[in-house]
Amino acid sequence: MAKSLMGELFRVVAGRELLPGELKNSVAYLGLIRYLEGTDGPEGYRTWIGHKLFSSYDKHPGKRMDIRLYDKEGGYWYNPSAAGAYQFILSTYKSLKSKGFFPDFTPPSQDQAAIQLLKDSGALRYIMNGDLNNAYKLTYKTWASIPGHPTQSAEKRGITRDMMKKYFESKGGTAISK
Repeated sequence: MAKSLMGELFRVVAGRELLPGELKNSVAYLGLIRYLEGTDGPEGYRTWIGHKLFSSYDKHPGKRMDIRLYDKEGGYWYNPSAAGAYQFILSTYKSLKSKGFFPDFTPPSQDQAAIQLLKDSGALRYIMNGDLNNAYKLTYKTWASIPGHPTQSAEKRGITRDMMKKYFESKGGTAISK
């Protein structure tokens, strides 16, 4: 049986072959992040913040974009640099690139870097076991779309943990309750 590219990426980062359930949970969590970040569509890997598209997979676009956001107090300008399927900000991209990640900004490079961020946060082991509550606690600081982030982006959009669990399960993950 041929190994999947995603399975190989997880094996490299985790340092071992993942069991089938662990791989399903891990792939489902990556899918959940993409869904929350608004990049789960066919152009997700080349999506720049604000749903604009960049044209080259050579490297992170490296630019910031002026976006007007609106809240209860009115509006404000936001100047983010997030790009790709997992909306890597420029500083995260540069940090991972200095550690040998991102030889380019292709989909496999983006996937591997996201997996590395999950491992670095300590969340990967919880994700593999389907423990979403602990995974959320360890990943909300990296992805603003996960409830708990200081920007409260998820909360402002009405994202709940129950919605996230349902999406995770719809992508083949098996969540455990705690």
